[in-house]
Amino acid sequence: AFDGKDSQYVNAEGHDATGRFLPYWVRSGDKIIVEPLLELETSDYYALPKSLKQEVVIDPYIYPIDGVDTLLTSAVAPILVDGKFYGIAGVDLAVDFLQKSVEEIALSADNENVTIVSYQGLIVADKKNPGLSGQPLEKLHADWEADLTKVQGGEVAIEEDEGNILIFSPIKFGKTTTPWSYMVSVPRSEVTRRALQATLSLVII
Repeated sequence: AFDGKDSQYVNAEGHDATGRFLPYWVRSGDKIIVEPLLELETSDYYALPKSLKQEVVIDPYIYPIDGVDTLLTSAVAPILVDGKFYGIAGVDLAVDFLQKSVEEIALSADNENVTIVSYQGLIVADKKNPGLSGQPLEKLHADWEADLTKVQGGEVAIEEDEGNILIFSPIKFGKTTTPWSYMVSVPRSEVTRRALQATLSLVII
């Protein structure tokens, strides 16, 4: 697409056996190395921005980085010239940083929880259950299909779910149309207790 000279770059740094330009820069210890991207034509990180011609955020997936299988999410934008697709540019983020971020959220009660859910219904991070990262939402909630509708709709919503108050807050990325969601779960008894405390305080005042 750039110069018509792929044959001159077969297996060169950042190219594959066809000479295609596929540089992928990653951290390897204290160094930055470049590898050719893998499974390009069959991967969502390439196929979706190519077909949609817009920014996308990919649901978590396993990808080998420096020989280590890593759970990633990708933020990718298409390279377009006069509406014609020429390639992609993007950045990958290891999902574990999101797990660390929810674990650092201070909650007022041990039985509260915070979960990040992707557009397709994968658990990206869960404060109380880190082992669920990368698992489907049904592992967390029996009525997961109703929850997923709210996630995909980018809704701000509050509902009662199995004795808990469940709060949905959308996470939107740039110009993408596939929002994720924060889900905050608070036991109804805890909400009632706080409401009673606030009422008593007002009465005393």
